[in-house]
Amino acid sequence: MKKKKMPIYLVGSIGVALIGLMIVMTMIIATGSFRVRKTKLVIQTGSAEREYNGVPLKNNQWYLAEGDLAEGHHMEVEVRGEQTDIGTGENIAYVRVLDDSDIDVSDQYEIKVDAGKLKVMKPKIVIKGYSSAKVYDGFPLENKEIDYNHSRIGTGNTVVATGFPSKKEPGVYENRFQVNIYNSENQDITDNYDIEYEYGTLTIRYDVIRIRTGSASKEYDGKPLVSSDYYLEYGKVRSGHRLECKTVGTITLVGSASNNVAVHIFGEQGEELTEMYEIQIEPGLLTIQPRRIAIRTLDVNRPVGSDPVTEDWELLDGSLAEGEKLSVRTTQQLANSATPQVGDNRAELISIVAEGRSEDVSTCYQIAYYYGYYEITGD
Repeated sequence: MKKKKMPIYLVGSIGVALIGLMIVMTMIIATGSFRVRKTKLVIQTGSAEREYNGVPLKNNQWYLAEGDLAEGHHMEVEVRGEQTDIGTGENIAYVRVLDDSDIDVSDQYEIKVDAGKLKVMKPKIVIKGYSSAKVYDGFPLENKEIDYNHSRIGTGNTVVATGFPSKKEPGVYENRFQVNIYNSENQDITDNYDIEYEYGTLTIRYDVIRIRTGSASKEYDGKPLVSSDYYLEYGKVRSGHRLECKTVGTITLVGSASNNVAVHIFGEQGEELTEMYEIQIEPGLLTIQPRRIAIRTLDVNRPVGSDPVTEDWELLDGSLAEGEKLSVRTTQQLANSATPQVGDNRAELISIVAEGRSEDVSTCYQIAYYYGYYEITGD
């Protein structure tokens, strides 16, 4: 009889154990100690950068960088990041996961957004001022014109320049100014730009001075031609100021050159005031004409195989410039001595060189030629 009761006791023990296990599991779930592990999803949003232009910078690109969706699930990603002003912001995104019935099942996933960066940089704007100049008349001089690259300012933005100087007295002044940039809502956004200034000048001069320099000409002689003459044709320097002029024009070879002049005006204390005058120069002309000479070649008769005659020419008329030497190579000198021939004994190669120099100045001569004959005869 006792043997028949043992299975009943065993089944009862298992039931008690299962009930105990269920109680323990219920307590674990109730306290949050037992959790189902969620699938991790990492969403990577795009990055972008550009110079400031007043328009929000966005990048709607994204991709699933890590993890997989369960079968029948799909993702909705709304990239919301934007950056308008100078600086760097995160390209944030809103993410949710839906099943095939469009029910939100995002809580089944561990969702992380790895946000890209949206960077707006300061554009470099070069703003140029203009220059103005005049002769002193007692009235103010100013120039409020500026120039810049409009395309880099941004749509709807306005550049306002202020603080320009106004000058009456003679002098050279920097034409400084200040720029502010406003958006369409009249907000000052100057700090959104890296501004570089290029200032012009305001110049008020005492008077107009016109100077004419002397002219001169000569036949080529190998020496520089200069003229130190100059004339004050118009204007005058103010009391206590001193005018100094020195002609600097020079020419040596055949041709023409302007007789320029260096002008300086000094104040009572020796200070340079040249820029305080409007100086006009009317340069004279320095001209060197070609030197005239005449060359005659001689008659030469020599047998085949003989050496050329080197002294087969002469300077018939005119003279060379001091220190210069004339060389002439004739047809007879250059001819093939092994072949009988006859013809004009022409001056083929001419060179005129100054002593101690290698430069050929024969172009500075006007040369007339008179030719003899040559004959190389056979036996």
